[in-house]
Order: sequence, then structure tokens, then C-alpha cells
Amino acid sequence: MNSDLQQRLVQLLESERKQLLQYACYRTGVMQDAEDAVQDAVTKILHLEGPIANLRGYFYQTVAHACIDIVRQRQRQQTEGIEIMQLWHREQHDEFSQEFRRINEMLSQIPEEQSEVIRLRFYADKSFADIAEMLDLPLATVKSRFLYGMSKMKKSLTPKIN
Repeated sequence: MNSDLQQRLVQLLESERKQLLQYACYRTGVMQDAEDAVQDAVTKILHLEGPIANLRGYFYQTVAHACIDIVRQRQRQQTEGIEIMQLWHREQHDEFSQEFRRINEMLSQIPEEQSEVIRLRFYADKSFADIAEMLDLPLATVKSRFLYGMSKMKKSLTPKIN
């Protein structure tokens, strides 16, 4: 285990903990799953060999992948069963669950590169400059992905007149 990497990771966790958990929670919909995703990402990074130039970007990407894995696993586990459907209906009344489903549905309707920029901007509270650095993209590309994605989401909210 690289002690320099470990030290950089501890510093990153101290400064980004709230944003990481918020980002992961909006990706998974459940705080416990968000905590698991962050922990999984830490474990994976600590077992890496070699240097990581952009640790923050790599960490957020690793958290995103862990969230996707957790959501897929949950979906596989919840494919059948009346109890599961009853639980889902109870959760449906929860304000966060409703917001999560609504937003996730809209984000799933736009390209992934646009939705990821929107997630990082709102869920992780990152500036466009931070996102550009994390994703290793030009600032103008990040801004345009954000604007195009938000525009598409806005259009999906606007009722269509025949």
C-alpha cells in the first residue's frame, strides 16, 4: 500500500466527505448504499498499484461505478415478490424517494456524459472547473454538456401542445 496515496486519500475524504456521500446518495437513493459505495471506492483505490494523477476525479468515477453496481445488484434482488412491491409502494410516499425517482428518470433520458456533469454539479456541489479537472475535459465542454443536458431535461418537463 502506497503511503503517499493513503495520505492523499485521507485528505480527500476529509475535504470531500459530505459531497461524496451526497453524490452517492443521489446515485443510489439510499444513504446506507451511498456509504457502502464510498467505502468500496476507498478499498479499491487503496489496493491500486502505481500513481494516480487525478485522485479526486478517479475517486468520483470509482464511487459512480460502485453506485451503479449497487443499484444493479438491488434491482436483481427485487425482481420478484409481493413484499418487495409493498415495500416499494411504502417508500414511494417518502419525499426523497419520489424526488430521487423523478430526477433519475429525467437524467436517464439524456446522454450519460451530460447527466454525469449535472450529477457532479448538483449532487456533489462541484464547480465547472472542478468537474473539468475531475473528468479531464476542457471547461467549455463541461459547460456545454451541462447546458445541453439541462435544456433537454427542461423540454421533458414542458407539456407538448398538439
